[in-house]
Amino acid sequence: MGWLLVVGGSHAEIPLIRVAQRLGYGVITTGNRPSDLGHSVADKYVPADFSKRDEILAVAEDAGVVGIVSGCNDFAALSTAYAAEKLGLPGHDSYENAVRLHHKDLFRAVLSELALPTPQAGVVFDEDQARILCQRLGYPVIVKPIDLTGGKGISVCAGPEELSGVVTAAVAVSRQDHVIVEQFMDGTRHGFTCFIENSNVGFWFADDEQYYLNPYLVSGTTTPSSLPPWALTELAAAVELMAASLGLVDGLMHIQCIMTNSGPRIIELCRRCPGDLYPMFVELSTRYDYALAVVSAELGVGIPATGATDTTECVARQCIMGSRSGVLRSINIDRDVAARVVHEQLWWTPGQVVDDYLTEKFGILFLRFAGVDEMRRLALEFNDRITIDFE
Repeated sequence: MGWLLVVGGSHAEIPLIRVAQRLGYGVITTGNRPSDLGHSVADKYVPADFSKRDEILAVAEDAGVVGIVSGCNDFAALSTAYAAEKLGLPGHDSYENAVRLHHKDLFRAVLSELALPTPQAGVVFDEDQARILCQRLGYPVIVKPIDLTGGKGISVCAGPEELSGVVTAAVAVSRQDHVIVEQFMDGTRHGFTCFIENSNVGFWFADDEQYYLNPYLVSGTTTPSSLPPWALTELAAAVELMAASLGLVDGLMHIQCIMTNSGPRIIELCRRCPGDLYPMFVELSTRYDYALAVVSAELGVGIPATGATDTTECVARQCIMGSRSGVLRSINIDRDVAARVVHEQLWWTPGQVVDDYLTEKFGILFLRFAGVDEMRRLALEFNDRITIDFE
């Protein structure tokens, strides 16, 4: 059936790679880290920086690919949309729309234009502008690079005395010259993922997010979600409004939101597969082949029949993370947790050096529970029950 390019090659892309191979495609992966796990699963690895759109276009052209699937990274999503547009391949939004949805400042503008619920925010280029904006927004505020995910470069400022250096630091890790400053909102954090066809939501799925020592990096998810039905209805309506207003192609839309006392507030949106083996998390709970739906949509061949959208199983996805930097010696999982593990993907090795414990992950566990109460109770204890020994 020809070559298909998966723009990425980490552990997160493995479900997409395997689905494409199951469909009969030869899979090329790309990225600038040859040791990433996904490359060993693919049929061919071509080194290229997926944050550089022209490099991805060149890989796709040289290989004569018949389709492109984005990896689980916003830079990959943008390069994928760019290359697909240049090559006339189906299954992807215009590059202009991709940028509007994946750059936080432009996405906030979309939400504002459509009067969709989101924290108040503004764009600033320096700290002087940030101080003026914060006088209007009020404290606390959260400062974010517009083009990064995974909590990179994010800071919360409780008052003006904490703002010094924060904007400069956020710009320093970004590829842009400006950042977004928004109201900090209290509430629970959730994912809402769905597939749209003709701007209508078909399959949908929701989760509750958990965080460990890094308050901006998801370390675990559980489902069924605690979001009430009316909030899910609001999120589905927001997705449909965005899809229709922007003329988005059929496929995945994934929202991160905060559930406040006033309802859900939309924080982020992406049109690429969420990371950390999210397709397996969805499939274990619903039996819906999420990875197949992602790949099929991005090839422009349609989305598999959705069937029921209700979550049928109580499932948790837990990333294994450390509490400090150092040299890994062992990972210990207590019996109550181990007894509920139905699948695991581990990539740590003894003697591995941990440089940044706030972002590094060493594996992922998937657990099934008899009921919601048991699941939510143990989810609060995972980081105490999964311990890491350092040399």
